[in-house]
Amino acid sequence: MSHSPELLRQAWEEGILDWKLRPHQRKLYNFIADADRDESAKSILKKMAKCSRRFGKTFTVIVYLNEMAQRFPGIRMRYAAPTEKSLKSYVKPNMRIVLNDCPQELKPKFNPQESLFIWPNGSELWLAGTDKEHAEKLRGPGTDIGFVDEAGSMNNLKYVVNDILLPST
Repeated sequence: MSHSPELLRQAWEEGILDWKLRPHQRKLYNFIADADRDESAKSILKKMAKCSRRFGKTFTVIVYLNEMAQRFPGIRMRYAAPTEKSLKSYVKPNMRIVLNDCPQELKPKFNPQESLFIWPNGSELWLAGTDKEHAEKLRGPGTDIGFVDEAGSMNNLKYVVNDILLPST
């Protein structure tokens, strides 16, 4: 964003970060945002997006989760990936890129023992690979938003979604 520091700060404070997306990522972003706003959903909404490699799926989701963290103080989010290694290789680097221009006082802190990002406003993003018994890290007192990345690579997808994520919503 080549705008003034004041506009950049305002965008972060208001949780308006979709300007970080490339034009082709906008459709996925709108798909996620529309699913989240679907007032007609009587139960938990499960949606799937299928995109090619290098599309920017993870980046788009990370942008969206950062927006939600800023807009809704105290929101609890869960992010499942196929392995703990995958979190290190594509989730955390994308988080660093998204947060690159975030004002220091709005940036989340990462707790490596818990695999948890905590924003100054109390919002939380729990990360877990679903290999071995790591998926159990996604359990908790509640989930407002849950994402499963690279679902096709998970050996225990139904368990993660139906037994861990959905019961906590």
